[in-house]
Amino acid sequence: MSEKNKINVVIDGISNTLVGVESVEYMQKVAAYIDKKYSDIRSMDFSKGMSIQNISIIASVNVTDDYFKEILKNRDYDLKISELMKENIILKDKLEKLSSELLRNRKNRK
Repeated sequence: MSEKNKINVVIDGISNTLVGVESVEYMQKVAAYIDKKYSDIRSMDFSKGMSIQNISIIASVNVTDDYFKEILKNRDYDLKISELMKENIILKDKLEKLSSELLRNRKNRK
């Protein structure tokens, strides 16, 4: 079983303990990301006077939006990779045919 790391982080001014098998650096990065989301929301005029619950909901929606956008980007990348792989196969086939043709032409010249 993997050893668990335990760290203290501050998110939105509140000290929290995170425990996980991920590296300490990774957990700090995640906490910093969430803290930035809270900070960004709190810096907007509409958030003045909002409860921590509402700010948490907005932060959750923002994080989920980021996540879904990354999923879509990855799907686009996967499609592009698939297209490029198909094109690569076609180009390899053309190269093989042209190489064979070149060899035949060289033999015929002799």
